[in-house]
Amino acid sequence: MSETTYRNERPVKNMQVVQFASLWLFALSVSLPCSVASAQFSALASDRGPEPDTRRDGEWLQTNMDGYVLSQRVIKLAPQAEPQPALSVVLIPHEFDLIDGNAAVQYLQAISFAEQTNAQNAMREFQQKNVREAQATGKNIAEVEPYVWLKTAPADLPLEDVRKYLSYSGFQVRFLEQAVQRRHLNFDRNIQSDDNPIGYLLPEIQVMRELARLQSMRFRLAIAEGRSQDALKIFGQQLALGHHLDDEDFLVSNLVGIACASIGINDAYYLSESSAAPNMYWAIASLPQPLVSMRQSMAYEREFLFEQFKQFREVDETPQPPIYWQRFMRGITENLASAEAFGARLPQDMYYTPAGLATMVAAAYPGAKLFLVEELQMDATAVEELPIPQVVFLAIRRLYERQRDEFFKLQYIPSSQRAPFAPDDKLRADRNKYGWVTALSDLFLPAVQTAMGAKERLQQQLALLQTLESLRDYLASHDGQLPQKLSDLRLPAPQDPITQQPFAYVREEGRAKLSGAVATRIKYEFEIVPTLKK
Repeated sequence: MSETTYRNERPVKNMQVVQFASLWLFALSVSLPCSVASAQFSALASDRGPEPDTRRDGEWLQTNMDGYVLSQRVIKLAPQAEPQPALSVVLIPHEFDLIDGNAAVQYLQAISFAEQTNAQNAMREFQQKNVREAQATGKNIAEVEPYVWLKTAPADLPLEDVRKYLSYSGFQVRFLEQAVQRRHLNFDRNIQSDDNPIGYLLPEIQVMRELARLQSMRFRLAIAEGRSQDALKIFGQQLALGHHLDDEDFLVSNLVGIACASIGINDAYYLSESSAAPNMYWAIASLPQPLVSMRQSMAYEREFLFEQFKQFREVDETPQPPIYWQRFMRGITENLASAEAFGARLPQDMYYTPAGLATMVAAAYPGAKLFLVEELQMDATAVEELPIPQVVFLAIRRLYERQRDEFFKLQYIPSSQRAPFAPDDKLRADRNKYGWVTALSDLFLPAVQTAMGAKERLQQQLALLQTLESLRDYLASHDGQLPQKLSDLRLPAPQDPITQQPFAYVREEGRAKLSGAVATRIKYEFEIVPTLKK
């Protein structure tokens, strides 16, 4: 779907991206925040809910409902039977045809502009000129060229201007054609050997999303020029980029991959509306499931606290002398200061000096002692004999481990089955009862659920597109008439990944409405209008 569907727009002052746990939820927005603080505050802002209004955003009509955004689009569906042979239409190459190579090489070549300085300068001048005009006239930057082309229907594009702008990056095309054929992506990060993962920079991942936007322009130009096969190829490259980024250790990379794939899906509806475009039902069905699994990054995310604060791995019930805890707290202070240097701000009352950390530890002690005695069933006298820092950091570690797994275990069951296990109420109750001991849990964990939701929303988008392709097949054999119900389709409609139930479908007077369940506060609905095959 359109990136702007879930955008909380923020200006980006540089192209470097800091990785910090799962707070990078705004990888799905147009501008990826550059610091932990901005990611945290953006995530909190998104939880306030939308203002009540309805607006047109390119192809989409968006209405803020009670607790979610209804995103609607009219699809003028063109009849097209399944291809023969059925698997001859391909988006990502079949497993047999993939090359055992590293797609990172091709993507880096595509984004480098290493030998294209003049072209890069021309692109920047074009962008900056229009941005200056927008600022002078009070317009939103998204409403000026080239950005507005991302939500302009192909038939309405200023073709000569688009061609000229895309010519500056024309060298990218061959590298992207090569990248889609590679089996894996590997930036050789070896992140587990890094002493300060909170400060790890990901500038190349930010640029990947810029690459996807250029691909969207190429796609729309191809549709406008009647080059449906080229548009199909570009759509596959967008999906491949998303899937390749699943090989990354960082959730932020996965989320950017989801954003890139979503841009491709948003464009692909124009293929469903084209009588010249082949049916994509089996091409979608044969994609990797899920397209972005997040399995590798979630594994690293689960250990991220202990990767950043490695001292926590040493904390256990074994009594340690005061000198040990002096060194321990000095190391924590240095680690926090390092995090602050990269713009990663913990809650506002967290302290970055030895004296400030000592104050926090003293304040956390009563709640920590209560947790160790009540929840871990430790002997009260034994707890009293432990140094205060050991009581506090032991409680922080054990409580975090419990709360962490309450969040992470949800990835192993469908979203429709998660409600009984939702950990939010327990997290709030622990915060009220144990106070400071929950600080790191509050910071690291809540966004994990939203990241999982982004993965499932992508699968829902693909399933909706596959359903539209099944309807195209039905139209082709029923004189352009829609079925009364989805169960009448010859090519079975997939289930909604959010509910594990059929999508909602209602036919009325030759038209139909197809919609999915609310997925991370967005509900997609299509009004389907059959068109005659030309």
